[in-house]
Amino acid sequence: MTGRGCHRCGPLHYARLEQGRMQASAPVLDTPARVLLLGDNERGHLFQLAGRPVTRGRQKVRFTEPAMRTLYADWEAAAQSCVAQLRMEAARCPEDPRLAELVGELSTRDAQFAKWWAEHRLAARTVGTETLDHPVVGELVLEWDMLTAHTDPDQHLTVWTAAPGSPTQERLRILASWAAEQKLPASSSLA
Repeated sequence: MTGRGCHRCGPLHYARLEQGRMQASAPVLDTPARVLLLGDNERGHLFQLAGRPVTRGRQKVRFTEPAMRTLYADWEAAAQSCVAQLRMEAARCPEDPRLAELVGELSTRDAQFAKWWAEHRLAARTVGTETLDHPVVGELVLEWDMLTAHTDPDQHLTVWTAAPGSPTQERLRILASWAAEQKLPASSSLA
């Protein structure tokens, strides 16, 4: 959610929203919902997830929202990585009841999640690449870095970037233009 041109909310504001340390207003949540073309059910789900740590929310959405299976170019690899990251978090916080509830829910709702969870793979959340198939602009290849606060290792900020001069950078510019035509703030389009 961080990005150039965000004049109302800086990176610290978004980090606090993602971490559940502050409540998101309806307009703040509505912007990414509109950019991602979320339907009523997905939009409602986004609003329900507000206030939860983004990693867990993102992991839940990857398994419960059918649109996520088409958004990620290699959904299976992205989903397996999410499960491994979630297992790493479970090893670090074994007494977390919300985490146990999430694992239980996903295990009963999705057979692939249950299978991958049983494999006991672990993965740290540090850096990576995601390839998305956006419904408006097509393929987006984004690098991400997970920054962790040294004073509080439970606090993370994810920074997404496109390589300068890449097709993804141009597609993000097109997406920003599209968002402007839809009366969406440019910052919500990842530009």
